[in-house]
Amino acid sequence: MSGELLRGYCEGAWGCEVTTLESTGSEGLVSIERNQPDLMIVGHAPPALNCLEFLPAFKRSARSAKVLVTVPQLNDYLVHRLGALHLHAVVEEYSEGIAAVRTAIERVREGGRWLSPCFVQRAARLRADPAAFPKLLSGRQQAVLACTAQAMSDEEIGRTLGISVATAKRHRADTARKLNLRSTPRQLIRYGLEIGFASAPPPVRQMAAAV
Repeated sequence: MSGELLRGYCEGAWGCEVTTLESTGSEGLVSIERNQPDLMIVGHAPPALNCLEFLPAFKRSARSAKVLVTVPQLNDYLVHRLGALHLHAVVEEYSEGIAAVRTAIERVREGGRWLSPCFVQRAARLRADPAAFPKLLSGRQQAVLACTAQAMSDEEIGRTLGISVATAKRHRADTARKLNLRSTPRQLIRYGLEIGFASAPPPVRQMAAAV
């Protein structure tokens, strides 16, 4: 869903004034600090804009702003990560499209929230499943699994997360054991792809001080 398309609908059909339109997270952060919008519509489009990385900074820069996130297609990993950010609205573009964005904006304007039915269903399933990855894996292990889903070696994982190669190997082995998988890169890559860990870059900043 392009920014120009959203601008056209916001200004031409939905009665919104668009104060800025940016294509990268760093540019968006500068504009948000300057304009202090009432509503931020943030598209998840790595690598230019990984909303999982930038959303906390966006929210700090405009604390009173509502946040609506659009995602091309939801998966368990994105639902887990987005759920922790307590957003006002989430739209899955693939199944819901532009009409859902309008509905979400209207609901937020009224002081409510609007979460994609797909988001709600996946979140409920994760909460109910005792074997769901958020209940089995620590944040550090999830970061290692995200790197593994990108087909990184132990050496690359160590450099990316700021940990030793030995620590990366240990976390990968512990992750495989908790998920009842064979401790091989192929098994973990397959699991990571199925759950959606490859849909966003690893949380490097959060893990940079891990040892």
